[in-house]
Amino acid sequence: MSLSMKSFLFVKLGAILLLCSLSLLARHVGYDAAGRVIWSIQPSGQTTSFSYDANGNIESITSITPAEDTDSDGMPDYFEIRFSGTATALIPSEDTDQDGMSHLFEFAFGKDPSVPDAQNITPISLEVPDPQTGDQFFTLKYLRPLSATQHLSYSTQISFDLTQPWLTDPPAVLETVVVQQEGGVEEVTVKFLPTVGSNDKFFMRIQASTL
Repeated sequence: MSLSMKSFLFVKLGAILLLCSLSLLARHVGYDAAGRVIWSIQPSGQTTSFSYDANGNIESITSITPAEDTDSDGMPDYFEIRFSGTATALIPSEDTDQDGMSHLFEFAFGKDPSVPDAQNITPISLEVPDPQTGDQFFTLKYLRPLSATQHLSYSTQISFDLTQPWLTDPPAVLETVVVQQEGGVEEVTVKFLPTVGSNDKFFMRIQASTL
């Protein structure tokens, strides 16, 4: 594959000149008080951090993989760096944007902990009946980061009355489909087929737990 020169951008960092493809430029970049790039994060979570000497020249370049989690809190380093500037500053249980979702919850479902956007994260819909079997599935869809399963486990839970313990990944959950999307996230679709003669109502939720 060839790229024209219009597809490239020259970036001067200290004494180093980098040639970067525009299609591969980090979606998120952090700067210090002097306007120098100190970290860049690709949609996948792959992160590059830069440090400088007293003269403003690049002293070191460090690569951080999406799997790294320095403080083992379930939130990868790249997520904490992006939203706090360091790899250990975010507290999983805190809720900076006051939208009812903790930092850990925001990471688990591909949300922004600095923006109050908790609504409609797991829409449930009813599919058209299968013409062959007549089965009619309920589907639940949600987004999660591509790296999420390296830090968290996800399970589907069902309740028919909210008084009994939730059923985790019951037999009625027949299929889970994962499709990669743009922006470093994947869409997960869970299909649920209620048992014939079961209650006329039910509740579904997705539980994300640290590994």
